[in-house]
Amino acid sequence: MLAKRRIKLTSWDIAQFIANEDMLEILWACGKKVQVIFKDVLLPHKPRIGLTALDIAAFRGNKEILETIWGWGRKVQVNLKDDLLLAKGKIGLTAWDIAANRGKPGILETIWGWGRQAQVNLKDDLLLDGGFEGLNALDIAADNSKKEILETLWGCVEKCKSQR
Repeated sequence: MLAKRRIKLTSWDIAQFIANEDMLEILWACGKKVQVIFKDVLLPHKPRIGLTALDIAAFRGNKEILETIWGWGRKVQVNLKDDLLLAKGKIGLTAWDIAANRGKPGILETIWGWGRQAQVNLKDDLLLDGGFEGLNALDIAADNSKKEILETLWGCVEKCKSQR
């Protein structure tokens, strides 16, 4: 499960990339049997491309896998805020930034809700945090001409304003 193949990816990494929830469930169960440390190894793991499990689910736009990974993170008490929500890959993007880039409003709304639960500073750590080349999620959405994403993000800005 953790052995890296010629392409430097584990079975866990491959299951995430192909968005195979059944395979992830089986690997999770196997890992529990052999006592693989999910908290330290699988959930915050950044394979060769430097993305966490949450990043990959956001990239794929697969809300079911995103929610499964979040649930597992809660179950094994991983640091949800730092190891999943705010973890940055090799190019400095979080799952939030990736969802904005890929045009996934439902994923953004889910991550926003989790950010509130995990007591993330939503304005500074999600909305305004500059990832790749200093671009934040609003910049990324504007660069990609994603009107629906800009509207979703603007709704988040409005929520921040109303919470003052």
